[in-house]
Amino acid sequence: ALLRFYRLGAQSLWVDELLTVKAANLGGSLSGPSLFKNIQGPLHAAVVHAVAVLSTSEIALRSASALAGAAQIPVVFILGRELAGRRVGVVAALLTTLSPFAVWYSQELRNYSMLILFSGLSTLLAWRLVSEKGRSWAGYGLVTLCALLSNFAAAFLLAAHNLAAAPRIFRDGQFARRWIATQIVVLLLF
Repeated sequence: ALLRFYRLGAQSLWVDELLTVKAANLGGSLSGPSLFKNIQGPLHAAVVHAVAVLSTSEIALRSASALAGAAQIPVVFILGRELAGRRVGVVAALLTTLSPFAVWYSQELRNYSMLILFSGLSTLLAWRLVSEKGRSWAGYGLVTLCALLSNFAAAFLLAAHNLAAAPRIFRDGQFARRWIATQIVVLLLF
């Protein structure tokens, strides 16, 4: 969190961040049609719009990205630990903590930090479902929807999850029905 918040307001907003400000319609109303014109994903714009009610400073507006960036670290730790053991989880979390790209996107008024957070959570929950270590279908659906609404590029992640789940889908009818139903619900809500 210290790396993500250190000098958060030191730089002025740059052109891509101004696109986020425009999409968030600071000071105006944020209706459904205008929100979904943002092809990068409306969730981040909605969060920025809500934060702007309190303050429109660079620090305030970038704080949602910084919080999402800080939250990525324990998610990466847990995902690494579950996939390959505690040592891998610690190394993955350390690399995420110190990654210049992770820090950069956490300090930027763009949706990428949120996308990474929700993609990590979605992958963790997908792994638990596929490996029979979890049963949180609603949790998986919710964070996957949040990933999609953070940035539409998360559709590629959804495709990867479906490929990873395919072997279990073909051998376990009950899992297949739940998986497909969850995917349909996520896509309909999206």
